[in-house]
Amino acid sequence: NGQNVTITTTGAGAEAGNITVNGAISKTGGARSTLSLQADSAITINAGIGASGGGVLDFTANYSKTTASTFTLSGGNTIGTNGGTVTIGNSLAGGGLQLLGSINASGGNINLTTDSLSFGASATVASSGQLNIKPFTDSLVIGLGTGTGTLSLPAANFSTVFQPGFSLIQVGSSNQTGAINVNAGASDTLNFSSPLSLLTKVTTGVNGANIINIGSLVYNGTQSRASLTETAGGSVQQSGSISSTGTPLDVSLSGNFNNTQAFSSGGRTGWSSIILNANTSITTKGGNITITGIAPEANNGLIAPTPVTLGANTVLDASSTAGSSGSSVSITGNYTGVGTAPSASNSGLTGISLMAGNVIKADNAITVNADTGAGWTFANSPMSGVDFRGAT
Repeated sequence: NGQNVTITTTGAGAEAGNITVNGAISKTGGARSTLSLQADSAITINAGIGASGGGVLDFTANYSKTTASTFTLSGGNTIGTNGGTVTIGNSLAGGGLQLLGSINASGGNINLTTDSLSFGASATVASSGQLNIKPFTDSLVIGLGTGTGTLSLPAANFSTVFQPGFSLIQVGSSNQTGAINVNAGASDTLNFSSPLSLLTKVTTGVNGANIINIGSLVYNGTQSRASLTETAGGSVQQSGSISSTGTPLDVSLSGNFNNTQAFSSGGRTGWSSIILNANTSITTKGGNITITGIAPEANNGLIAPTPVTLGANTVLDASSTAGSSGSSVSITGNYTGVGTAPSASNSGLTGISLMAGNVIKADNAITVNADTGAGWTFANSPMSGVDFRGAT
């Protein structure tokens, strides 16, 4: 009951190298142990795998070691670990993961790595630990809701498959070089019931992948406090709204310069690391709002980037109904690295641009910090750390 078990298929031979589990596997006590399935090709689970009686089981499945194939958990079956970690991943690009049954880690983390992920109509994934989902191929684009992506996570995954109560659901990774797209249309909504993190690779001086949000992101869970964190190696772009149905929601957006993203507003043509397009709203029910944009000081002397741009009529509302949450709004726009001064004919350097109609609210502090890069000055190119154009 306390022993680790590894089942492996490998090497060239007459058989396919699949692993199929047709009988139930149960750990009924003893020290924490690991069941590891290492398949040359496919893994199929046609029976339950579980732990009980105080025993904790870590379950690891590595498929497609030499032949691109699939991991399948058949309908009506459950992988339960009694607090152990579940790790399922492929070793070759193109491998797929089909969960027709359920996973319940009961407090353990669940790690899913695959280039294609699908769930059955009755499938559920549950734990109070962390759920991590990322593609095997780091450059694959990820789509959430109706967002376009090779690794697709439709809205139903977040509303019915991923059960409430995760400490965090993380999509992407620190190695993710493909973009993350959330929703495709202004009327689309993605509801999430656990804290959510979207992550692409951040490397200083390297243009990374964008995170693009369209439509509405709504936290509708019941945890006493939740969070939405978006960290992009490129830009974070928001059109629409971020909100909570009741619980305080801490929202953190962090973007880094990406010179494939053009942006023009208010007479300034350049690039932004954080772009909240016109009429965007972030309403947190007393949760904190933190926005951080970082950009290079200039690009070949041709442009003047703005780390953070809030489009016209953008609303950042961290206030609570009672007004006593202690919530704050923090906006930071900084320049970094070595740049070439923009020419005198181009617009000046502005760390943060706040456009007409912007409204910012908090129960406690509102902090806006920005700089103007290397301090370049031009007769016809005004520079300011923060450009207020009617914000209140």
